[in-house]
Amino acid sequence: MMRDQTSPRVAAPLADRSTLSFTLLLLSTQITAALVYTVPIPILAGMTEAFGSDPGSAFKVKMVSGILGPAMAVGAPLAGWLSSRFDRRGLLGIFALLAAASGVAPVFLDSIDVIIATRFLLGLAAAALMTIGYTMPGDYLPETRRAGIFGLLSATSMVASVVSLPLSGWLGDSGWRVSFLIYITPLAVAILALPQRLPPPSAVAGEVTKRVRRWYAGIPWGMVALAFAIGIVLSIPGVYLSFHLAGIGASQSSTIGLVMTFATVVSAIASIAYGATVSALGQRVVFVAAFGAMAVGLFGLSVAGNLIVAIVTLMLAGVGMGWLVPNLMGRLSDKVPDADRGRIVGIVQSAMTIAPMFGIALLEPLLPAIGTSGALAAIALLSAVFAVLFYLSPKEAAAQ
Repeated sequence: MMRDQTSPRVAAPLADRSTLSFTLLLLSTQITAALVYTVPIPILAGMTEAFGSDPGSAFKVKMVSGILGPAMAVGAPLAGWLSSRFDRRGLLGIFALLAAASGVAPVFLDSIDVIIATRFLLGLAAAALMTIGYTMPGDYLPETRRAGIFGLLSATSMVASVVSLPLSGWLGDSGWRVSFLIYITPLAVAILALPQRLPPPSAVAGEVTKRVRRWYAGIPWGMVALAFAIGIVLSIPGVYLSFHLAGIGASQSSTIGLVMTFATVVSAIASIAYGATVSALGQRVVFVAAFGAMAVGLFGLSVAGNLIVAIVTLMLAGVGMGWLVPNLMGRLSDKVPDADRGRIVGIVQSAMTIAPMFGIALLEPLLPAIGTSGALAAIALLSAVFAVLFYLSPKEAAAQ
């Protein structure tokens, strides 16, 4: 793959920030990206009823979630580019305030069109916070601590999803607007960032490249393709999972939610254990194991005839879910030059964000013929292909 030979690499982190306050800041950057999807889920029906008199209201309410994909695809590379040039403390503060303001705005708004616009801003800000959070460990932490932090970042997002879903439902019992108050959470990022000094690596190294470089210079296209595949593998099963579980006996929404919670908990545990796992096995083997677990788990789920088998296979897939993102980010942190890290992480995050739209576009026309079982089996096959590719790749060439 292409490598950027012109960008400087800083041999050591800018300054070792192995402190509790910095760790909490890193973890807080991942919460908003989880909340953007989970908070609306329990209240969409209430919003549809509230805006029922508006033309096209049913479609517009769905866009409360649908607008997030394009917004995050813009926010991730934008934040990556900015974080390579400007102090991250200011950027985190700006995006956190934008996320809180746009997230809480629907509490006071009466137009579904304006609400959708605020949701676009929220998605952009959430992706920006997430991207900056995944960029900073490579700049400010010693290499021995990065893997563990990447695992914790992934686990934080999953825990936020598990907690926020029932919380939003509980608040929504008092009216759908109340659930949007959960979006005051990003303010924690701004507060935690205030005492930190977070300069971009190029400014500290004093080796800013003077000549104009094209935006695509040094992009590791193999990692972008890998991120795109990971985006499909992680997101598409969730689109069809509730329909598939309903077809094998999960007649109640609470049952489906419980099954999905089991898988999320397993994923969070796997993410927490990622640091120790990658230290023992190495990134290449972890990719093989993660994609392999996804392949076996999703294929088993596609042929499951009862809920017990479905739960077991989904929990196996959950192990892979917990390892894929931190392993990708760990790989990026190790291989991308310091001055380019923010830009590349943003591009990779964008690839993961837009991938589900392409996956759904490919599978939806086939769904009448293959059903949800076929859709899950197709994702299992994609996972198996990547597991084999990593297994066959030379250790030094994998994902570079």
